[in-house]
Amino acid sequence: MKDLLRNSMLALYRDNDVIYDTLSQLDWTVVQSKFEKEVFCRIDKETFYKVDEYLRGDEYMYYKQALDEASMAVTSDLSQLIEFTLEENNGGVN
Repeated sequence: MKDLLRNSMLALYRDNDVIYDTLSQLDWTVVQSKFEKEVFCRIDKETFYKVDEYLRGDEYMYYKQALDEASMAVTSDLSQLIEFTLEENNGGVN
């Protein structure tokens, strides 16, 4: 939980150097404390840490990797389907 908000925000703005650098230099102490209070108003600590542990575990990593790889494996099929649909609509979207 310690750096969850900070790391999420840095990941979100990784493509914007100015915002990323600014966020990297901030003192997150106050906002992190408020964030934790807000989270635990919405979910109990036991559930949060149980889910957090699962999401950081190998089982979820394999699950996520399988979904990502399967998605990549069908990108050609999706492209063909979109191309066919656009051709059928004379270039318009249905």
